[in-house]
Amino acid sequence: MTAIELGQPLRRHTSAQGNFVEYGPLALIGMGLVEVHAAPTWMILAMVGILSLGRLLHAMGVLRGSAPLGGLGMILTYVALASAALRLVLGIRYQ
Repeated sequence: MTAIELGQPLRRHTSAQGNFVEYGPLALIGMGLVEVHAAPTWMILAMVGILSLGRLLHAMGVLRGSAPLGGLGMILTYVALASAALRLVLGIRYQ
């Protein structure tokens, strides 16, 4: 085995962790703002569930080298981010 072959698992782990560090905090801050703006509990739970599933699928895809699985994970992450942003931009208030 060459040094490059031995370094592949480390690169995959670093990539998966780095991607989470980029998107995780942004999504959590957005969802926290949505919660502060009196969104219903079901909406917050749906966003958190979609984000969690997306992050899990993306990490599995990166670690296993499966592009479709990682891509689906990123799509779900973007759905959670976009739904939080849309909710904040529209400013819909629930009573």
